[in-house]
Amino acid sequence: HMGWWLSVPDHFILVALSIVEIFVLATLGRHLLTSRVLTFLMIACAFFGVMLAIDAWAPHDLLLRLTLEDLFKTWSALFFFFFSWTIFEQRLDDFVRTRET
Repeated sequence: HMGWWLSVPDHFILVALSIVEIFVLATLGRHLLTSRVLTFLMIACAFFGVMLAIDAWAPHDLLLRLTLEDLFKTWSALFFFFFSWTIFEQRLDDFVRTRET
């Protein structure tokens, strides 16, 4: 709805929101970003970027366009889940270690 309201294509709004989210993660969550977490985040961002590229540049009547877009969106969501789950595991381990001492 924001794209219609602002009269811009929806992929521009998704890119803008992604940039804001990356900035927030890089500043506020810097202490949580281990190499494993960053790996999942970068893979998720790559799949998200491919999904946006298909949305922006693929012809709308291209055979299997929506299928490919949804496939990359699903893989992106899976790796965003791995990203958040890994942070949860780290925080849980930290909590358990502090409770043991």
